[in-house]
Amino acid sequence: MNKSINKWIRMKYGGTDEGRFNCNLCKKYYQFNCTGCPVKNYTSLAWCKNTPYEVWIEHQKHYHGNIVYTACCSVCDDIINSEIEFLKDVKINECAKRRKKNETNDCKKIKRKIK
Repeated sequence: MNKSINKWIRMKYGGTDEGRFNCNLCKKYYQFNCTGCPVKNYTSLAWCKNTPYEVWIEHQKHYHGNIVYTACCSVCDDIINSEIEFLKDVKINECAKRRKKNETNDCKKIKRKIK
């Protein structure tokens, strides 16, 4: 999760979105219909449907026509910020689930890293 969040933070400063090719969650879960992906667990939908990422893709296609997506305007910046906050919520939700199951992890450390 943290690497995916960091990808979007980097995009605020000129990084690129290459879809599933530079998303750490997609690298791990995409080939399995997103089964096990924290985003799919959170939304109950595969391929980041009904998330800020879907808005990002539509905006890029309709307004910028890029193949590799970058922040090109203030709307892009707003969508990037929404995606970052969404992914933080997903991470916090996953952490809460692990705590309920008494799985060993350090959620406080995770929370600090993504602020």
